[in-house]
Amino acid sequence: MISITKLRRTCLRVLIETVDILIDRFGARLTLGELKAVLVTHLALSTHERITLTDVADASGQPKQSISRWLRRAPHVYLADNPDDARSKILKARDMEAMVAYLDQVIEARMAGMIERRDSVRAIIDGQITLTPAGAETSHEPKGNKA
Repeated sequence: MISITKLRRTCLRVLIETVDILIDRFGARLTLGELKAVLVTHLALSTHERITLTDVADASGQPKQSISRWLRRAPHVYLADNPDDARSKILKARDMEAMVAYLDQVIEARMAGMIERRDSVRAIIDGQITLTPAGAETSHEPKGNKA
């Protein structure tokens, strides 16, 4: 049986890889870069790895100033002095349990959205829904012999 911690880490790694693909395709726009910064930070903190502001900036493709702005708004993460290098800062969790609970909510919401989109795509493929030019959906009765 897989543990919830291992599942969470696996999900985070998959999300980080997905964000890499999106950034490669569309560029490191702020929203995608911020998303990756969040994922990289949470993954490192949940595995008890030490991660610096520079590490997050490099991994997300965002400038350090953008990451610093994000950290000012982040409820579960803060910057602390790096004991190994006085010139750099490390990221720390304010409350690991709260951070993990928040992350679980985000993952659950994303998964629900992905399942809903998958089901919509299946319905379109199966011919149960037709998209009109305006984007409105039209439901069809199942195809079969008419009596």
